Amino acid sequence: VSKFWSANYDRAMICYLACLHEFGMYAATIDRANGLVGDDIFHYPFAIEGDKVNAHTIKLTLNKDAKWTKALKFMLADLKVALQWSVHHSSVSRGAETALRMAALGPEGPARS
Repeated sequence: VSKFWSANYDRAMICYLACLHEFGMYAATIDRANGLVGDDIFHYPFAIEGDKVNAHTIKLTLNKDAKWTKALKFMLADLKVALQWSVHHSSVSRGAETALRMAALGPEGPARS
């Protein structure tokens, strides 16, 4: 991507960062609803504010390569944390669904033909 023609890329990255931030707020809401408090509530290791991650802009336009690369590194670290939270919560909910299905079967187990 040319630095001089990267306005569309910048807008796309800002939108992506907004989605990542919104997911973080959703995850924190779910954690609070599940009774978690303090540091147990979901949070990113690097704060996302507007077009910045840990005070480094995600915009490519008029940005130094080293600073832009650092912003991407922080964004990927936040994405990794979001993925870990998502995988953990999907396995927890799958476990709960399995337990409910097993309880519905009763002590005799599935019907035999």
